[in-house]
Amino acid sequence: MFLLGFFDKRANAAGAYTALIGSLVMNMALSLAAPDMPFVIRIWFVFMASLVVSVAVSRFTAPPSEDGTVKLDDIGFATSTLFNTLAVIVVAILIGLYAFLW
Repeated sequence: MFLLGFFDKRANAAGAYTALIGSLVMNMALSLAAPDMPFVIRIWFVFMASLVVSVAVSRFTAPPSEDGTVKLDDIGFATSTLFNTLAVIVVAILIGLYAFLW
């Protein structure tokens, strides 16, 4: 629901609530219908079905109002050279730690 709100301008509250409640119901139904199914596989099916249902409900209901959306036109997302350099150093340290401790 959260990611769909970022990537789909038509996502609305009705689709989010449907996915929220539907995922709970689908997870319980699948756990009862197929108790031997591993959790990771079951939750993947539930996620994909919730995504499809949320998009469908959002398409068949009224779109969200424009005053509720966040305007990103006047925000600069550029980062400074110092930030980029320090970020690369942190990533290099983490890769070094993973390589050393693995």
